[in-house]
Amino acid sequence: MFDGYVRVSRVGEREGETFISPDEEREKIEAFAAATGLKVRMNEPELDVTGSKLARPILDGIMERIESGRSEGVIVARVNRLSRAGLGDAIKLVERIDAAGARVGFAELGNIDPKTPQGEMVVNLWLMIARMQWREYQEKFATAKGRAIERGWHVGPTPLGFEKREKHPKTGKLIGPLHRNGDAPKVAELFEVSAGSGIHAALAYAERTWPDRSWSTFKVRRLLANRIYKGEVVNGTMVGHIEPLVDETTWDFAQHPVRESDRRKAKDCYPLSGIASCAACGKSLVGHTTGKEGNRHRAYRCTTQGCPLHVKAEPLEVLVLDSIRAMPKRGLSGDEILRFTGAIVAARGELDAYVENASVSDPERFNRGVAKREAKLTEAQRAWDEAREQHGEMPDLEEPGAEEQRSIFERAVGGLTVSRGRQPLPERVALTLAG
Repeated sequence: MFDGYVRVSRVGEREGETFISPDEEREKIEAFAAATGLKVRMNEPELDVTGSKLARPILDGIMERIESGRSEGVIVARVNRLSRAGLGDAIKLVERIDAAGARVGFAELGNIDPKTPQGEMVVNLWLMIARMQWREYQEKFATAKGRAIERGWHVGPTPLGFEKREKHPKTGKLIGPLHRNGDAPKVAELFEVSAGSGIHAALAYAERTWPDRSWSTFKVRRLLANRIYKGEVVNGTMVGHIEPLVDETTWDFAQHPVRESDRRKAKDCYPLSGIASCAACGKSLVGHTTGKEGNRHRAYRCTTQGCPLHVKAEPLEVLVLDSIRAMPKRGLSGDEILRFTGAIVAARGELDAYVENASVSDPERFNRGVAKREAKLTEAQRAWDEAREQHGEMPDLEEPGAEEQRSIFERAVGGLTVSRGRQPLPERVALTLAG
């Protein structure tokens, strides 16, 4: 039994007879299953979920059934319903299904088998197209948003002190430029209070003025930091202008950044937490900050009460990352994957174009041309296969962020212990890499 998967990126205001996408996809999936002799059970549509991300609730449930042997695979109406993610991630999703002994069915491609070289190339090409379309949608949206912002239109939730009055002709949602409302003078006074008396006085003023809202110093700081109040409509690198609610000097004096000593460190600032352990007692190391005021730094400490072991975080993380980078299988980046698969697609396109357009009046010359282009396609496929065999599936290691480091360490570190002592850090670290 196969799972039928339907996904709609954005439902928006569509409903009733105007919302036919899930039904169309379901019909195509069921028709494909009937034509190929497969049994399919349809899942609830995955609504308002982008295909650019692989983590999706309904798809996750299907993958769990596939990997536990309770499903023979997944069928989708179109390739872009399965994924619009980067090509590397999309290919890994297909390969994950294949590794479980299951199959992916694409109704729009007919009974093509992604496990064959030709099928793999076709699926990869369509995945590239799906990603390209998604990128084009994003660029078009960014262009439209940029033009709106240049005209002073605000994109996003309406800030306190403003309102939107115009309605979208189709959806009925409030859009258009911002207009000041009755809260605008109160917000201007909030800035004056913060500039003159500090953040805690501003918090007290906000709690008295808007008692129906939940306030904290964090929320007050975030409101005061909104550049819309000094007349700048900002979204990313795009900036438009409206009439300011407060002058720039008042806006500047109203800002009260959090002191570094008060800032709570996020867990992902310690990607080796729970992975590294103490060589003396075997307990896990966890992240913490240490040092005197003005000279604090990240570190890892042993969780055993009374154990004095602690080690600076950055040197330990760099040491482990450098060791992983030295592994024979360091992983392919998304750009590298795109380069290899792009070469295959280009070679296939060149061969097809030659066969379709070249003259056959001289058969010997025609055959030489075909053989030359077939050899180019074979070489592109060979380079891709060798790269995958050599580098495996480890993610790109050039400049990983904290979250990416955590993922890398979880996959690559087989064992990591740290000892106390005065020796250089590499001599106190015992590291075993997985695979």
